[in-house]
Amino acid sequence: MVCMISSSQIQGAGIEESYPLIMKLRSLGLVDPSSLTVDDSTGRHKLRHAISKNPDFSSSVISFLNHVVIMPLRSLNATKCGIEKVRTSLDIVREKATKKNKNKKKNGRKPNKKYMEVVAKLRAEWELLAVASPNTQELRSACEQQLVLLEKLSRRKQNLGKNLRRAKKWRKAWNVIYTMSYIVAIAGSVVLAALGAPPAATAATTAASNTIKLAETWFNSLWDVHESTLKAEMEAVAAMEKSRFLVHEFMSILSLMEMVEIDVGSMPGKEKEVVDAVATFGIGNIKNKIGVIEKSLDGLEEKVDWCISEIRKVAADFLKIITEII
Repeated sequence: MVCMISSSQIQGAGIEESYPLIMKLRSLGLVDPSSLTVDDSTGRHKLRHAISKNPDFSSSVISFLNHVVIMPLRSLNATKCGIEKVRTSLDIVREKATKKNKNKKKNGRKPNKKYMEVVAKLRAEWELLAVASPNTQELRSACEQQLVLLEKLSRRKQNLGKNLRRAKKWRKAWNVIYTMSYIVAIAGSVVLAALGAPPAATAATTAASNTIKLAETWFNSLWDVHESTLKAEMEAVAAMEKSRFLVHEFMSILSLMEMVEIDVGSMPGKEKEVVDAVATFGIGNIKNKIGVIEKSLDGLEEKVDWCISEIRKVAADFLKIITEII
């Protein structure tokens, strides 16, 4: 079973932190192993500096991986296994119901005990899958946490946009100051030379202009790093926001599971229920109910498979953005 990802596994670059994270992601079949390689001797795999050194954003990354990727995948995989068990029980229920119909004349109206036992087992299996299962509760919890995360990301995206616009304005202002200072220094050296000032004064002015030019280059490099950091974070936020549609899909799956639960609960399983159902509608009614449940299971399984595929795509795109191999 996949465990929750901790902050130490996100923020560190060492083998003890990065390797378990990658193994957990691989265990879910999210990405091809070769796309997230690790040098076992050094563990030289880390998240981007812009993310790993930002505690607030690291928490968002952790929340995304846990509540949008790991928890839903774990729950949906368990749901797929449960669906197969319920299908098997339905086949047995149909078999027992058919057998009861054939033996109806011999046994009178006495229900087939095997049939009732199988229906009871069917109900118990679905109850474990749809109601009492920690995995189903985990999916519901993941939906709630994902909504909280999306709201947080929306605010973060707005702040990043403001910071990026502010950084560009300040950069333009500083560039104007650098240019003006450089022009003044050059003009000063020309004026001093024209006035016949001592060579030392002219040289000092020229040196000052060169220093200003070097300072401009250095400050521009700092601005580049700052803007790149903001853009990288905005890119990661945008990648996480792409998962917004999954909330609706998860809720749809939970709704489908509730519908199947109602259908399973309506199956006649107790002695009086079976007698009344057969007397009123005949054994065909029970078979029809089985068909309805099977159709619902097919729709549920199709939705689960699609969601698993989409989660893997979202996770793979996100991992490409936030990871780098050095």
